[in-house]
Amino acid sequence: MTGGSSAKILRFGDVVSIFGEGQTTGFLSTLGSVDDRCVLNPKNGDTSAPPKKFRDCWFMLCPALRYSAQQQYWHASRTNITSRTQDEANLMRSLHHAAELEKEQNEKDTTKKIGMPLSYGINVQLLHMKSKKYLTVNRRIPAKSDKLAMRVYLDRQGNEDSWFQIAPFYNYRTLGDSVIGNDEAILCSAGNTQQCLHASEESLSDNPGSHEVNSSAATPFTSWRLVLYLSYKENIPKILKGGDVVRLFHVEKERFLTLDAYKSVQYVFLRTTMRASATSATSSKALWEIEVLHNEPCRSGAGYWNSVYRLKHMATGLYVSADLSNSNYRQSMESDVSAAGEEFLIVAAGSNTKDGTLFEFCPTSAESEDSVVPESSFVRLRHCGTRTWVGATEQAIDVEEGTKPVMHKLSCMSQRRDEEAFAVVPVPPDEVRDLDFVNDVSEVLKDFCHKLELGTVSSNDRRTACQVLKEVIFFIAESDSSHVNVDPLDFQTDNVSRDRQKLLREQFLLKYIFQVLKVPLEESSGNLRDSFQEPDGSIKAKWKYTFRLCYRVLCLSQEQYRKNQEYVAKHFGFMQKQIGLDIHAEETITALVHNNRKLLEKHITQKEVNTFVGLLGKNIEKWDYRFLDHLSDLCVSNKTGIPSTQKIICNCLLKGPETTSVLLEARMKNSQELLRFQDPRWYEKPEFTSEVILYISGYKKKSISELALKASLGFGEDAAILKYYCHQLDLFSNMCLGRHSLSIRELSPKLDVNLLLRCVSAESLPFELRISCCRLVRNLHVDVEPQEEERKVSLSRPWWNVPRDITIEEYDNEHMTKNAMKASQMKKFEATMIFIENYLHDVAKKADFRNILHNKLSVEILKLAKEFARFGFYGIGSLNHLRTTLSTILAPLCREPITSIPRRQSMILMKNENGAASRANKAEDENNLVLTEMKVIILEIYEHIHEMILDYRLTHFLTNLKKESENGTNLADLGLEIFTDYFEESGSICEDDAEFLKLLLYNISSNHYALFRSATKLLMTIFNQNRRLFHVFEKVLGLEELYYRITQLCPFCRPKSCQVSTTRIC
Repeated sequence: MTGGSSAKILRFGDVVSIFGEGQTTGFLSTLGSVDDRCVLNPKNGDTSAPPKKFRDCWFMLCPALRYSAQQQYWHASRTNITSRTQDEANLMRSLHHAAELEKEQNEKDTTKKIGMPLSYGINVQLLHMKSKKYLTVNRRIPAKSDKLAMRVYLDRQGNEDSWFQIAPFYNYRTLGDSVIGNDEAILCSAGNTQQCLHASEESLSDNPGSHEVNSSAATPFTSWRLVLYLSYKENIPKILKGGDVVRLFHVEKERFLTLDAYKSVQYVFLRTTMRASATSATSSKALWEIEVLHNEPCRSGAGYWNSVYRLKHMATGLYVSADLSNSNYRQSMESDVSAAGEEFLIVAAGSNTKDGTLFEFCPTSAESEDSVVPESSFVRLRHCGTRTWVGATEQAIDVEEGTKPVMHKLSCMSQRRDEEAFAVVPVPPDEVRDLDFVNDVSEVLKDFCHKLELGTVSSNDRRTACQVLKEVIFFIAESDSSHVNVDPLDFQTDNVSRDRQKLLREQFLLKYIFQVLKVPLEESSGNLRDSFQEPDGSIKAKWKYTFRLCYRVLCLSQEQYRKNQEYVAKHFGFMQKQIGLDIHAEETITALVHNNRKLLEKHITQKEVNTFVGLLGKNIEKWDYRFLDHLSDLCVSNKTGIPSTQKIICNCLLKGPETTSVLLEARMKNSQELLRFQDPRWYEKPEFTSEVILYISGYKKKSISELALKASLGFGEDAAILKYYCHQLDLFSNMCLGRHSLSIRELSPKLDVNLLLRCVSAESLPFELRISCCRLVRNLHVDVEPQEEERKVSLSRPWWNVPRDITIEEYDNEHMTKNAMKASQMKKFEATMIFIENYLHDVAKKADFRNILHNKLSVEILKLAKEFARFGFYGIGSLNHLRTTLSTILAPLCREPITSIPRRQSMILMKNENGAASRANKAEDENNLVLTEMKVIILEIYEHIHEMILDYRLTHFLTNLKKESENGTNLADLGLEIFTDYFEESGSICEDDAEFLKLLLYNISSNHYALFRSATKLLMTIFNQNRRLFHVFEKVLGLEELYYRITQLCPFCRPKSCQVSTTRIC
């Protein structure tokens, strides 16, 4: 043990615990990370026996900070940021700058005052160490127990009501005297010295045994004893001290010291990991709080090599202990014989087991016993009572047949072994606070589950549970901003924290959420209990929101995290029973299996699909498209079609009895059918303005044009019908994805390509509908059998197959007639290809990319053009024209980023008062992602174009050589100049200009991997075309002598030669 009991002057930077004296005694503490109230609990301990959760009672003595500039900024930030004038925006920037300067000055002043002695009458701020919040008085809200008092709470930023004046309680202390440790003092609010920190005599109704701490003018005043826990001299970084949280890593075994339950028994062990890097296998169950023992029970300090330590498990509060219950050990102690030869297992013990939990940290190098232990160091653990050394064993705990054990026991050994060393790994404070938060939430939910089972839940309990679930939702998303006006059910994020997801599973928070969700259902029948059920059979509204929050937490916790997905999937059968209760069980199931093909194929059967289809029919009057989206998500996994679920959905949805009652059917007037075959530009005719009509259950609903017009005028039902049809088309697209023959066979007669083209080309229709129709054209009509991807250019061809003469038209005709079905396919898609050409020409002409929906439509059109190029629907002439159009589109996309609002306004809207990204910035980021995808697709189309051009160049070059051969020229004697002229003539066909090469170089510098890869690949293809073309002679039968002669004349063309001299060929 270290230190003595001499009184010390308290100073700024000291960490103290505050003990209330009087009628209500106890340490000033909190109700956990999820409740900002401050309380006293007399049963939790006193100065001679500190509470088990002593970390909740630590406060740092800080100098009073300035808040005037920050308060001005906070007050001004409450106005609507989207309606500010330019002068108001300039003022806001000035206020924000002043607030930041004030924060910097506060930090400098705090650093200067650390170590200065405290005297009575001085103002201080009390920083709660666990939550990093300031003890604050709220003058506007009365206390809960005493309505004449003001509420006291913990505030993250603090304000001027966080200032407290230390006043003497006894007359022998006067203002100006130094504040001594263990002195009793009065903590007065600096703004009103008549209001003092007071402990209520009444216990809180929602937390029995806890007494509220408030600010009251009532007498007698509560006196507070300031008990020193950690001196400012010892509270410095880079050294080990009491209260630090660390991991202990066994260096030789490469395992972390961990405490976890196995078959309901808590064990201390070394956990084996299967990861390549053992140090990355961090777990919240391997966090240990360092306790440095002191003569005073409430005191700690810096850790020295001669100090005595205890290791407290953060999650459970248990201690590392030697099992001293061994009979040989007791006998040796009684006979005063050393027990050094005996071994004792390391176990988990409670705080009452004192002797077995005391350890020494012994250095692995030459260190003085009076020197401090560095924060990151290597130590050996020696048990104080038995003088034995802690070491690893190969004795497994989890011995089960068929599995490799990962839990290995530790023991205390009589002989010190050099290999038994542990690395002390410090844990960041943020990780510790995350663990504290999750543990506190788990306690709240555990208590809520217990009350649910007993049927004693009050409205206040339900509100508390909802509040902590909201906090968990924002916690997973790593969103620390204020969310006063944000609905957590609609909250979207792309920044889910994997470490926090893992924490929810390891600390059993997900377990308690499932327990909450299981309470409303009867175990035997699976029906709703009467206490949760409305007369119509639905779940009560007051419970619906709570259960929705639970499922929202489950949905976020498994996102892109396989371990959590497997854990949630264990409860799949239970969640299936809650489909249709309108508590978002179906959304969670869909999100769980959407990108996990193994889970999707295992759990999604005809029963689940029939349930979704049935719910679709029940909600058809509301035009609720949610279940269409769920079915759509079940069709794909990681953008790949799943044939098994596609088949089930097709059979249930398209062949079932409810097909006509849940799906809208589109028809086009028969009188206009002939015109589209007579004129490929039929879709541009003015008489085709309202020919596509929607039917449901065989009855005419409305034309699509009429629905679009009324939806634009604000008719709610028409907008809902149109949106429902968009999501229905998206479902059809996913059903056909991957050339699913059954879905394509069922849908293609009902949704003709010309009907869909009519919707895509109609500018009066909303972009969402046009996008959905365009996507369906691609998946239902284009990327289907018997379409085959054009093979890459073949450099190996016989000389006798080379034509005598070739033009672009002749090449295209020969290319198109290779496939007997190509002619009929070309006629079928003639109107579609003309529309694509006109649309892309219009996009290139306008070069306006500010509308994100228009950009998304352009992406779908480009994908359609890419499929046509991939399947060989374009000839060389068409490809050359398409390449020019695409180059014109690509040029403006490779300049400055496209913004949808002026830059000055963008700076104003960049952040709200709490620093969160504004909606305008999010829209711009989404638009930039769409534009990046557009550039990637354009470059992919270019790859197909270059392959076709290379094939044509090769054919053209060989044709010229064949002309020379037929004119009597011996190709083996062909001059190098003639050969070079023919080579360059073929190289000038469809050659890329310098501007396009600049665009490629621009895109190579992009941080987007797909764009970088496509640009790099295309650039290398362009530079290597001449080399690929030349080496064709090596593979053309009959030109072996010419190839040999040219390689002798041109050193650069010799195989494996890298000497480039004067040549025009390569």
